[in-house]
Amino acid sequence: MRAALTDLDVIAMAARLPATDETAQVSAGSPGRRLDLPAFGTDPRLDPDLPPHLRHRIDRFSALAYLAVSAALAAVPEPARPAPDRIGLFIANTKAGWSYGEPELGLLVREGLPAMHAYQATAWFPAAAQGEVTIALGLHGCAKTTTGRESGFAEALWLARDALERDAIDLAVVGAAESLVNGFVLRDWPADGPLPSSGPAEGAVMFALRRSTGTGSSRLRNLCHAGRDLAGPALPDPCWVPTLSIASRLFTALRHTAHVAVPLGGGYQVDVDRSHPEGEPMSTVRSEITTVGDLANVARHELVIPGPVAEVFEMTRDVGRWADYMPAVTSAEFVEQTPDGDLVQITAEANNQRHTWRSRRSIDRTAWTIDFSRVGPVAPLVRMSGRWEFSARGGTTRAVLTHRYATTTTDALCFFDDATRSNATRDLQGLAEYFSRTEDPR
Repeated sequence: MRAALTDLDVIAMAARLPATDETAQVSAGSPGRRLDLPAFGTDPRLDPDLPPHLRHRIDRFSALAYLAVSAALAAVPEPARPAPDRIGLFIANTKAGWSYGEPELGLLVREGLPAMHAYQATAWFPAAAQGEVTIALGLHGCAKTTTGRESGFAEALWLARDALERDAIDLAVVGAAESLVNGFVLRDWPADGPLPSSGPAEGAVMFALRRSTGTGSSRLRNLCHAGRDLAGPALPDPCWVPTLSIASRLFTALRHTAHVAVPLGGGYQVDVDRSHPEGEPMSTVRSEITTVGDLANVARHELVIPGPVAEVFEMTRDVGRWADYMPAVTSAEFVEQTPDGDLVQITAEANNQRHTWRSRRSIDRTAWTIDFSRVGPVAPLVRMSGRWEFSARGGTTRAVLTHRYATTTTDALCFFDDATRSNATRDLQGLAEYFSRTEDPR
């Protein structure tokens, strides 16, 4: 009997993605045309975690799918792992692989049927990761492949939820896998046209999901199709593999963000709810990043500071003292000051890079708020503003730091997501530690 599901627990996940500067060279299109793709420099089929008997009969992307699925399943706690016939597999791909199929088909055309390997002639599993993985790992639950360019991963997630609702399975492994390291695939892009410039061209990302028990530390909630106009774009073009990049974005959100809505492409979206695990100290910063428009996000960070609200407020207002407790801040100073506001200059690290900027601030000592706005933002940053908010909680202070920002590129938006998350977390933790060790900070 079907039981509608609005929440899914994420009990394990795994990713096999190339390093940021890793590339693979491939011949593509016209003779002599070679491309350096953001992909693995070493063929994934040579990975020592791949069973030897698979290496000579599968595609690169099937190998990556196997490695990610097996890693995700290995991370599932033993009590939560059902029998093989109760585990389903749902994998999205756009162009599959062809690093096995294309050479074999070339032999068929040039030399005839006897030259082609019998495995290619009788099966299409080299380019069907779902088939290869279920057989290799002995998974007997329902399995599906989806192929939508933008919505394929969302549709795989939708099918997984449907199987869990129907009680066809108890555990669903859902993800995206792809490898464009093949000239046959790359002929889709015209030789004289621009090539994609963002996201990996190869990799696999997998999530192990089950019906929510209400006790998991990470959940996917409210999976829905809101329509393209309402949900907004998941990723801007050009992107090598949208489904893989979208799955990677969800992977990052589940690792770093407490609450955020994640667009999944094609008008789909899902909410990430990453609660603090039981026993985690209450001094942990609560982090939430929300998409509010095309290339625009709001980041909200909250922490309880062990000090009176007036003193915490004043400590934060006085930028001259920021370097005392903010690890990322190299220097901060007042450029102008008035009773209701000021202009400050700050030098701080962001993602291991040093930046200097000026912010105009508005001070409200009655509401205990400090509003700020970046002066003269430089591309790719379009705008940056935010607010410090403080409220009394007995002898402690609830501090909320919010940033609102927009950029011109996806890479820049991710940069500011990471920088804001890292620095806001360290700033608030530093403030809390300062008051924890100082009885009278004044």
